[in-house]
Amino acid sequence: MISVIMPLYRAEKYIRESVASILNQSYTEFELIIIDDCGGDKSLELVKAFHDPRIRIIQNDINRGISRSRNIGIQNARGEYIAILDDDDISSPERFKIEKKYLDEHPEVQCVCGDMRFIDNNGTMIVRTPMETFMNPLRTKAELIFQDVVPNGSAMFRRSFVTANNLNFKDNQYGMEDYRFWSEFSTKGNIASVGEVVYYWRITKDNETSRNLVMENIGRKNNFEEIQRYNISLNGFQLEDDELKTFCNCFSEITKYVSFYELDTVKKVLLKMMGQTENMKADFSREFSFACKRHFARLTEKSEIWGNYE
Repeated sequence: MISVIMPLYRAEKYIRESVASILNQSYTEFELIIIDDCGGDKSLELVKAFHDPRIRIIQNDINRGISRSRNIGIQNARGEYIAILDDDDISSPERFKIEKKYLDEHPEVQCVCGDMRFIDNNGTMIVRTPMETFMNPLRTKAELIFQDVVPNGSAMFRRSFVTANNLNFKDNQYGMEDYRFWSEFSTKGNIASVGEVVYYWRITKDNETSRNLVMENIGRKNNFEEIQRYNISLNGFQLEDDELKTFCNCFSEITKYVSFYELDTVKKVLLKMMGQTENMKADFSREFSFACKRHFARLTEKSEIWGNYE
């Protein structure tokens, strides 16, 4: 059985569509755990109107935030697998069938995600480059050092693995609690992708990520750097503080314009890291080298090399 975790907070505009996308799955053996986080609107009333025995509602005593709410859901889950979905997003009808089949057939993989597409507040597809996903878990592990490549709302993972490794979502992450979670997850287990669209991420000015991008941009920037540093350390790299600053400055969440000097400096940092993966005999050494070359090439697109040309 699958346990679906859905924190609920002020989502009365979209919650019926999100819940319906779960209840209408082709694979039906699941429980939907909705954690009401005291939003004060009609969201919970709309959920209760479904009258489906597969829905379990947990009500927080006070507003505890999305990370704590997800953790509460995980702690109360009874399924072998746990799937995540936010209260304004949509799962494709075949998502559970596809992801469960993958985990059943790949015992060496602890989490599987899928491709995603963006939608607006009306459910209309937005033409926007989607987040990249990678079928090779070692590639996912390498890419996570640079950026988040796990579409959180598409993920399904083994409950026993998360429990055994004491993995949980952290508070006060400026909308990047999932990036930190998957960074830690990838150092302990394998994250793969089915390479099929299973998830539709709603982009509105009211959702968690958008609020943090607008209201907490300085804190978010610093937190993104903190997660990168944490991930670099978790994977066994040994860098000086100035080298860490160079890496984080060049590979920030929002790509910046870089100088010849910065390009040369960050190239030396990447070469050092590539050498360390070989010395450590890291399982993802080849994939990390490829990721370094790829991200460095992207960095040159916005650099002094091209002068004032956009």
